[in-house]
Amino acid sequence: MWLGVALLLSGALTAQASAAEAPLATIPVTIETANGTRVIQAEVACKLEDRMRGLMGRESLAPDSGMIFFLPKPRPMRMWMKDTPLALDLVFFDKDRKIILLARNATPNSEAIVESGGAVIGVLEIAGGRATEIGISPGDRLLYSYPQGTCE
Repeated sequence: MWLGVALLLSGALTAQASAAEAPLATIPVTIETANGTRVIQAEVACKLEDRMRGLMGRESLAPDSGMIFFLPKPRPMRMWMKDTPLALDLVFFDKDRKIILLARNATPNSEAIVESGGAVIGVLEIAGGRATEIGISPGDRLLYSYPQGTCE
């Protein structure tokens, strides 16, 4: 009987782990820069657990892909690179979708805190160095369709 309970619990834990690691929805995010526009296919980290996991453990990121984090309401945001083995550019944006801070090439696996520099509604993470290649600067804008559902 105990073996049956253990197997049942093991199956439940495996199902929870699989659900937690299920692929995230993606949305196109257009970045309007002085050099033109660029579309990034971004995974959406809207739920708290998705925002906490972010791109941890990822060893590669395609040039025009990334992850976008949405907050339920504007506030200062703090990020780190713990357990993230690749450099990332962190693009913080406000409620008007204007880029207010660009943290270039955040150090892989670092526990140093990167702060948004003001109230933001989210951050777009892209491969390190990509912001320079695209020509992203503070003041540029993001265009996206807000994902269905409510962010936590």
